[in-house]
Amino acid sequence: MVVRCRWLLLLPLAAVLASSGETFVIAAGVEQYDDARISSLRYAVADAEAVAEAFRAAGVRERNLLLLTSADQLPERRPSRAILLAALEHVAEHAETGDRFILFFAGHGVEAQGQRYLLPVDTRRTMLAATALPLALVHEALRGLKAREVLFVVDACRNDPDAGRGDTDARMTDGLVRALGPVPASDETGARPLAATLLSCDVGQRSWEDPPNQHGAFTEQLLNGLRGEAAEPDGRVLLSRLAGYVRERVATWAQRADKQQTPTLLNPGGGDMVVLVRAGEPTVTIDAQRQPLSRLIAELGGQAGVPIALGKGVDGQLAITGRMDHLPLSRALASLTAAYGLTVRRVGEIYLLERYEPGTPGPDLVPDGAAELSVSPGRDGQCRTIAAALEHVSPGGLIRVKPGVYDEALLITQPVRIVGDGPRDEIVLAASSGPGLTLQSTGAEVLGLTFFQRPHPDGRPQAAIDVTRGRLTLDDCLVHGGTDGVLVHGWQAEALVRGSLLVGAVRRDVAVEEGARATISDCELRGGAVASLMVGDAANAALTGCAFDSTSDVAVYVLGGTATLDQCAFAGHNGVRCGRSESPGVQSVARVSDCTFANSFAVGRPLEAVAAGEVTAERCTIGNDQCEAAYGGRMTLRDCRFRHCIAMAAVKGSLLLERCQWESGPSGSDGSGACVQARNGGTVVCRGSKLGPYEWAVSARTGSLVTIEDCDLRAARKGAVTADPDCTIVRKGTVQE
Repeated sequence: MVVRCRWLLLLPLAAVLASSGETFVIAAGVEQYDDARISSLRYAVADAEAVAEAFRAAGVRERNLLLLTSADQLPERRPSRAILLAALEHVAEHAETGDRFILFFAGHGVEAQGQRYLLPVDTRRTMLAATALPLALVHEALRGLKAREVLFVVDACRNDPDAGRGDTDARMTDGLVRALGPVPASDETGARPLAATLLSCDVGQRSWEDPPNQHGAFTEQLLNGLRGEAAEPDGRVLLSRLAGYVRERVATWAQRADKQQTPTLLNPGGGDMVVLVRAGEPTVTIDAQRQPLSRLIAELGGQAGVPIALGKGVDGQLAITGRMDHLPLSRALASLTAAYGLTVRRVGEIYLLERYEPGTPGPDLVPDGAAELSVSPGRDGQCRTIAAALEHVSPGGLIRVKPGVYDEALLITQPVRIVGDGPRDEIVLAASSGPGLTLQSTGAEVLGLTFFQRPHPDGRPQAAIDVTRGRLTLDDCLVHGGTDGVLVHGWQAEALVRGSLLVGAVRRDVAVEEGARATISDCELRGGAVASLMVGDAANAALTGCAFDSTSDVAVYVLGGTATLDQCAFAGHNGVRCGRSESPGVQSVARVSDCTFANSFAVGRPLEAVAAGEVTAERCTIGNDQCEAAYGGRMTLRDCRFRHCIAMAAVKGSLLLERCQWESGPSGSDGSGACVQARNGGTVVCRGSKLGPYEWAVSARTGSLVTIEDCDLRAARKGAVTADPDCTIVRKGTVQE
């Protein structure tokens, strides 16, 4: 979970969509700053876009709506200091008495040297006074407004803005609260506007991001409230009800996630205000005399232009008698269900009428084509199984899975998004009769679930997750067990795995085969018996920021395909191995950069290229035992640092070292052996490197060839080079011995 401290400031707003007056909206989101010294953020752009869209949907005119984001390529659409000030001045010049103004800013906010700032996209970290946006200046601009109603939103302080400290939490401070507080100014008549502040978290707390929903946890609930969940029957969203809704929903979310976050409403002037009115709330008329419920809801759906369906336990022949004239649909349905002992809930755009019998589980009969469904093994979901939800959800729809153990083997044949609605470890898909998830569709997303693969009753091999066609996005999941944890195979198969833990597989945590592709980032792989990751049969895998900690035979094994690894950490037995390809014409290639190999065993091979395999490593730190190119394998090491490790070419293998450096000799020995070794016809080129401290810098045995160019060999204890008579040593440039 990503820490986020975000503030929402609601200054005066009344009847946003009142018949008189204009509404002006500025929504700004900054994720990537021009100054690399300021850390990047997540979801700020999405938050600004969603808030703008909420007011657009409520009827704000496009000419009065300005969206500024760091993702926009047009300078006039980026939230720079100059553009923000110009936008404020524009509103101040054009807004009239009776108009309303909404400002939303998502980005960094800081307190420095007694001043409080918002950080526009062009802020310079060392020149805050000249490039940042002081809150005092924002308030000054607001004082000049003629508008009677103002909504001011500031989303900031979610992490430390200094680059390199972006994971450090920033807490809400009392000074920032005071600076962001409402400053109502009297207009020319002496009247003061209503003023209120809704903070996403209290002083001393921080706010959190909600990666499954791609918003801050607070903003996600704020948007839900604005979209109707906090609306009155007539479609109005009142500040008092919205604040209560957001506070309750965020507090519940934080409790489930074992966090603390309490939105707080500050309303010094008292009173309530209409935040917005949901556009298009349909009205209906009921005039029924013992009319069957099924026929009545069909008529209501036709009047309102929305689907209305009956859930499990509701008698469609129930006779309805009553009259209602021109009521909002939500109010009409609420009255109808209350009178006849029913309940109503929204499932996407569908209104679902339900009846629960005491002590029975929730319904699992839902209308086909639902945009969103919930799953729970108890009575608080629309479906009791994920498989049932997959049958009814519309293509591209959302399935929310509540905590529980689901003994299911899922087959996904259409695009869908499955999201855990609770702590990941409490939402468990435990399958035994087949893979927990098989993807045979164009794509699917799975977020926040645990896959626990039980052995097949017949003992046959099976993966926990099997991707045969389409793209699977696996985010913040735990995958445990299976012959393979995640199996991606076939030219039409692709997997994107992010922020997940893969552990306990019998053979391989991840296997990418038969031309498939995989992108894996910020994951931990603890390894099966064969490998943590295996790439073969013309497949391709790219890994970034992953950690390997296993007792597997090898962490990454390439057998005909390409593996790219960047900023990964290896702490197991053997690191990366490229072997013989089993696919004609396909080479085994590994490209490794900025990785660390901290072998915890006395022996092992951090890097190994054999049987025509090819390994290239750059800017790596390599420890314990030996890197080896053998049996026709090729290895290139550039700008690497070695600790307790040798580099070897053997049995017609070839090794190229450029600008490498040895920082220490073999672990637990007296420094015997040599840093760089060639054996049995191996070929070594060592260029621009510093070798030692071993007995020898270079050793050549049995018909090998070693070329030494511009190297420092003086740290060797016995001598620079030792070679058999049938070996060739070539020195070029300056060789210090």
